[in-house]
Amino acid sequence: MIRRLRTGSALVLVAALGLATFAAVAAPAPAAQAVTAAGFNPGMIITDDLFYDSDAMTATEVQAFLDRMVPVCKDPDLSNDITCLKDYSTTTVARSAAITSGKVLCSEIPAQTATAAEVIDLVARACGVSQKVLLVLLQKEQGLVTATDPGIAKYNKATGYACPDTGSCDTKYYGLFNQLYWAAWQYRYYQATASTRSYVAGQYNSIGYHPSSWYNPPLCGKATVYIQNQATAGLYIYTPYVPNAAALTAGYGTGDSCSSYGNRNFYNYYTDWFGSTTRIFVGTALASTYFAAGGSSTVGDPTGYPVQLTDNGGGWYQEFDNGVLYYSTAAGTGAFLKYGTALYNAYISAGGPSSTTWGWPLTGYRCYDSLCAIEFQLGVMTQTGTSAIAKVDNATWATTSPWRFGTDSLTVRRENAYYIKNTLGSGSADVTLYYGRADDAVLVGDWDGDGVDTLMVRRGNAYYVKNTLAGGDADKVLYYGRADDVVLVGDWDGDGVDTLAVRRGQTYYVKNSLNGGSADVVVNYGLATDQVLVGDWDGDGVDTLAVRRGQTYYVKNTIAAGGADLTFNYGRADDAVLVGDWDGDLRDTLAVRRGQTYYFRNQLGAGSADLVVNYGRADDVVLVGDWDGDGAFP
Repeated sequence: MIRRLRTGSALVLVAALGLATFAAVAAPAPAAQAVTAAGFNPGMIITDDLFYDSDAMTATEVQAFLDRMVPVCKDPDLSNDITCLKDYSTTTVARSAAITSGKVLCSEIPAQTATAAEVIDLVARACGVSQKVLLVLLQKEQGLVTATDPGIAKYNKATGYACPDTGSCDTKYYGLFNQLYWAAWQYRYYQATASTRSYVAGQYNSIGYHPSSWYNPPLCGKATVYIQNQATAGLYIYTPYVPNAAALTAGYGTGDSCSSYGNRNFYNYYTDWFGSTTRIFVGTALASTYFAAGGSSTVGDPTGYPVQLTDNGGGWYQEFDNGVLYYSTAAGTGAFLKYGTALYNAYISAGGPSSTTWGWPLTGYRCYDSLCAIEFQLGVMTQTGTSAIAKVDNATWATTSPWRFGTDSLTVRRENAYYIKNTLGSGSADVTLYYGRADDAVLVGDWDGDGVDTLMVRRGNAYYVKNTLAGGDADKVLYYGRADDVVLVGDWDGDGVDTLAVRRGQTYYVKNSLNGGSADVVVNYGLATDQVLVGDWDGDGVDTLAVRRGQTYYVKNTIAAGGADLTFNYGRADDAVLVGDWDGDLRDTLAVRRGQTYYFRNQLGAGSADLVVNYGRADDVVLVGDWDGDGAFP
C-alpha cells in the first residue's frame, strides 16, 4: 500500500515539469492507461534508457502484442493481397555492420524469412533501439499496428523513412524491413553525430509548430524548447515539429491550422500502450540522502514523484517502497524515515513537513537501548520502549542525546610523537603526546566505549591498548591473529566499542571483543588485491567495508558478502584516502590527501571537496579520530 502524505502547499513534479532536475535513478514504469497528452513534456518526450532499450521486448512478446491489437485480420483485398501486421512475413536484406566514425550503429543482419514481429525484434537488437519505439513508429506513421487490412502502400512507407513532407518517398527504401532498418539506423546516426544536428540536446532549440512556421512570412509560430536528452532530440530531427496547445488538448484528435501531430502521437501511443515515457526518478535534492541511506536495497524504488513544499523553510519529499526521503532546504539536511514505526505514524498524523510541531526531519529513525528518536527542525520526537511519544526541545537534546554530534579530525605522527588536532583546520596541535616506539604499527579506535578515540600499538600479533591520550603503560594487552595479518579497526556490532578484524586476501575475520580467540564473523568481500576502507557509511552505528579500485569505491552497508550497495568515483587513482565523519552527521565519508593538503568530502559521491585544509608536513604519517570526545555518549 502506498502511504500518502499531507502535502501542504505542494508542487508535484510530473513528467511534464522539470524532469531535468532529477537524478538518474529510475524505477519501473507504471501500468499503461489512456492519455490526453496532458503529461507531454516537449523537452523530454521519452528518456534515453527507454528509447534505446533493445531488450524491451522479445519477438514472442511483440507477436503477442500484435495479436492483442488486431485479433483477426480482414481478408486481403484482391488488388494488393497484403495481410495485417500480426500475420505478415517478409524477407530481410543482408546488411553488414553499419559503422560511423568508429561507432557501430547497427550490427550485421543476415538475409532470412521472418514474421513482422521477428523483423521488429531483429532490427531493434541489431541497432540498439527499443522494440516498443519501433511499434509506436509504425503506428504513428502509417497506423500499421492497428490496421486490419493495411495495403501495400502502408508497408512501403511503414516508418516514413525517406518520405519528406515536401516531396515523394524514395522507392529504394520501400518495404517493412527496409523502413524499420533505416529508421532505426537513422536514430542511431543522429545519436552518433548529435552535435552536428539541427536539434541538439542540452540546449535551447527553436522548433516550429507546423511546416508553415518556416514560411516567409511565417503563418504559424515556433516554440523555444530546452531539449533534455538525445532520444527527444532524435524525435524532433525525424519529425521536426512540436505540438501546440490545440494539438495537445485534442488528444488524438485535430487541433487547429497550426497543429502538428507526429511527436504528440508518438507520446500518446507509447503512453497508452506501454506506460510512462519517463521513469520515476529520485529528485536531485534527495539523491545524496538516497545513496547514503543505502539506495534501492534499503529505500526501495520510487513510488511517487518528488514533491516540493514551501512550509518550514521549504524542501522536498518523495515516497519509496520502504519509506519516505526528505530534504530540508533551510537545514541543508536530508533524512530517510521508514514506514510503520510509531514515530513515523505520529509525524504523518501531525502533518508531516508542514507540521508546526515538528517541521522537517534532520535525522532518520534510530534507537539506543530502549530509546528511539527522530530529530526534527522544531524538536526531537522520542519514545522509550512502548511508552507515550514525547517531545524534547533541540537545546536540551544537544546535551543529552546519546548521538551527540561530533567530528573526526587529524593527528600527525612523527616517530613516537603524536600531534593531535581537535578541529579540521590549520595551526598548531591541540595536544602532543608520546606513546610506544618509533617503529610500532599504530591503530586508532574507541577501545572502551567512552566516545574518545585513542591509540593502540601493534607488535606482531600483540596489541597494546591505551584508553587515554597520554604516555605510559598500556591499559590492556591482547593477542589476535597472525603477525603477518592485515588488521582493520571498526565497531562491527554497533555496541560503541571498536574492535579488530584481520584480513587474509578477500576473507575477513571479525572479532566483536578486545580478546583473543576465534573470530565472531567470517566474511568474503571484494578481491584480494583491493584496498579496503572501514566506516559507518549509512549512519546506523555499525562499521562496514568499502573497497577501492583506483578512484572507484564499492561500499557495503552490512558485514556480508554480495554486491556493493553504493558505487561512486572520487579523487584520483593515486590519492591517499582517509575515512571520517567530518561534519558530525554520523556518516563516514572520504578525504583525499595530496602532500600536506586534505580535501574533505561530506557525501559519498563524486564532486568537489566541501573543505580544503593544510596541516602538518607532506611526509607525516596521518591518523584520524574523534580525539576530544565531542561525539561521545553521555
